[in-house]
Amino acid sequence: MSTRWLRPPFVCLSAVALLLALPAPPATRASTSLAMNSLDLQLRSDAIVVGQVIGLSSRRLERGLIVTDVKFLVEQVARGTGLPTTITVRQPGGRIGDELQVADEVATFEPNERVLLFLRENRRGGFYGVVGQEQGKVSLVPEAGGRLRLAAQHGRPVQSPSLRPRRSRC
Repeated sequence: MSTRWLRPPFVCLSAVALLLALPAPPATRASTSLAMNSLDLQLRSDAIVVGQVIGLSSRRLERGLIVTDVKFLVEQVARGTGLPTTITVRQPGGRIGDELQVADEVATFEPNERVLLFLRENRRGGFYGVVGQEQGKVSLVPEAGGRLRLAAQHGRPVQSPSLRPRRSRC
């Protein structure tokens, strides 16, 4: 003899209502950028710098999109001339109040984070963009003795471009 459970209509409606109230599952991710090696990144960059995040601010553009301006203190320069001591990198997405917009494959930054950046200058806007999206940002990991090493990027070791200390403008 098998047991059969009866499902009154209100149980089914409650289950449907609960499912509708739950957040939607994340969308399937697909890559929208080509894989780039460090040579590709270097060739497509106007500037290659080591810097530290000193500020993050998000704002809404006229079309409703949120962007985040990340301000960096430039510590070393591998490519680029006439760079200011601080630069701004603009990234799509960000948070304003309770609203969050996320762009897949875009580099994200944390306050005080130290990174190696491959950058393309936006000459009309006075800011930079990261070349190759998240591929153009490599976190720097502190080691004993105060040295920094490049973190693995997407599971692959990173070849460092030659860096030179920032020169004084005096």
